[in-house]
Formats: sequence, structure tokens, C-alpha cells
Amino acid sequence: MKKIFLLLALLAISATAFAGCDEYDNFDGRIDMIYETENIIAETDNVLTGGWEWLQDSSYNYIFNDDGTGIREVPFPRGGAQTFTWFASDGILHINLDFVLLGAVQNEQWTYIIDGDLMIMESLDVEGIIFQYSKREVGIDDALIGYWLTVGGSWRGTDSDEEYLIFNADGTGIRMNVDSDYPREFTWIASGDILSINFNTEIPGHVENERWIYEFDNNYLTMQNQQFDGFWKTLSLTSRTGLE
Repeated sequence: MKKIFLLLALLAISATAFAGCDEYDNFDGRIDMIYETENIIAETDNVLTGGWEWLQDSSYNYIFNDDGTGIREVPFPRGGAQTFTWFASDGILHINLDFVLLGAVQNEQWTYIIDGDLMIMESLDVEGIIFQYSKREVGIDDALIGYWLTVGGSWRGTDSDEEYLIFNADGTGIRMNVDSDYPREFTWIASGDILSINFNTEIPGHVENERWIYEFDNNYLTMQNQQFDGFWKTLSLTSRTGLE
């Protein structure tokens, strides 16, 4: 009996010691490294900063911001836009996703090689996963700046709600239904003909990180949603300075 109690005590001590270890996290049969950034000389590699699109499908892409945040855009319903923080250390890119599905790796590690406008990323978490990306310009499209009012659109066969969108020059904005007193603030960024809108607050049942293809026709803006089929809207430019 004493031997049994002694064995149980040793097992309890061992389990406690392992649970307190910061270096590894055993999850779903895998061991994923958890990096504490204060223990690593971390940096945001300026060569990585900006936008990158997958060579095989431009709707899969990354945006690495110079403040250590980022967005990985994957077509809905495969994932939608995933926000993350990132840093580079000793040639390793660390991507820490803000949210992942059960069983997915949250703290990703990639080796990366950049040659001009080409980047090759190889996963250190899943053997054999290699992607090639090309550099793309990301920033503020001056043509979007201003106050836009919807004049047409469709959402799953029904007319879109009348609303206004304000795009500010600092990358912030506001969306508001004309019949509502509750504006939604967002940040936005454009790359080529792709517009990404990321809302500051969450609303259940709503996509918080939207992705649109957009084009202009004189003072009209047409936006085609990339996450839901049949969702589009046309807006008219009312002012370049916002509400007046």
C-alpha cells in the first residue's frame, strides 16, 4: 500500500512539473513550441512587411504590418480573414493567430526565403507544406477616400440596405445604416483591386474582416464581396471630406 501511495505522489509531482513548463504545449498528439517574446530577440523584418499573394491563387494572401500585426486572407468558408501577430528571429517567421479552429496550430513557425518579389515559406509544423508568394503593393487608395452612399446592391437576392461608408485618409472608416444610430468603426487597406475592411467591434453572426473586389466608374464605386456569392453594392461619391 505504501508503494502505491508513493507511486501516485511521484506521478502527481511529475505532472505538476510538466504543466508548469513554458517551453512545450502538448495538444492533439502534437508538440507545438510556445515562444515567449520577452525571451527572444524579436523583430519585424522590413523585407516581410507589406502584402504577399499566393502564386497559385491570388485570393490567398498575407499582409504583414510593420507594427507586428497582420492578416491572412483565405476565401470563405475555408477560413475568411485571420488576424495575427508576428515576428522574425534567426530566419524563422513566427505567426501567432488570434483564433484557430480546434486541432489547428495557433503558434506557427515558418522558414522563409525572399528573392526580390518572390517569397518561399516552408512550414516547420507540418512537413512538406511549402508556399510561394509574390509581393504586392498594399496601402491607402486615395480614390476611395470620402463619403459614399449606397444606390444599389443585392444580398442573397434581396436589395442591400441603404448605408453610407466613410473612408478616411489615415486608414480608418465608418459604416452606418441610414436608419441606424449605431455606426461601426473599421480600419481598411487596399491592394490592387482588393479592399479589406476590418471592424473594431464584433457583432454575433457578422463577418468582422471583410474582403471586396472594387472598381470605379466615374463617381460610382462597385464592391463585390469575395466571401459570399451574390453580395454586391454600388455606391455614389457624395463628398471627398466626409459628412457635411
